[in-house]
Amino acid sequence: MSEGRWVLLIASEVGGTDSVSDRAMERLVDAISQEGYEVVRTSTPEDGLSLVTSDPSHSAILLDWDLEGENQFDERAALKILREIVTDPHYVAAIDRVYEQVRNGRRFGDALAETNLLPPLAVRMLRVGDETGDLASIARHAAQFYEHKLGIGLDRLMGAVGPATIIVVSVIIGALIISIMSALLSMTELAL
Repeated sequence: MSEGRWVLLIASEVGGTDSVSDRAMERLVDAISQEGYEVVRTSTPEDGLSLVTSDPSHSAILLDWDLEGENQFDERAALKILREIVTDPHYVAAIDRVYEQVRNGRRFGDALAETNLLPPLAVRMLRVGDETGDLASIARHAAQFYEHKLGIGLDRLMGAVGPATIIVVSVIIGALIISIMSALLSMTELAL
């Protein structure tokens, strides 16, 4: 696996059935594969964690929050995998605090609110999702909101970088033309 980029998929449906969710999962896997990623599948969070810790070359992790039975995927399992991925000591400590608080029975949204891992709006959205029991859907909406916000910011940045680049290149070309012309004029003055 470490030869290229790969995506870890932790899901209850790992192929072989004709259910709607399995067909949707197959379309997702095909789309990821077409982008040049190898998709590695597992049906338990523990297997996913062992893959993440053994090979750090993964590009993304897809989690199915609706795993069945004892493989039920909850906030603790997600935090455990996240803890293995993140390397910045500040974020590692914050994730550890959230994990310990959730493990001791505190609500995920309340534990997350005491950190600066996410913006306040995202924390409020996740808290509502935690309280209503629809954390996966709310997390998806929060991710879409911030992805859209990032897209707008990048568009604005690119809108400013383009004209600035043109100005810088124009100044450099102007300076080159002036230096060449002054050299030519000084040579013609020497010849006279």
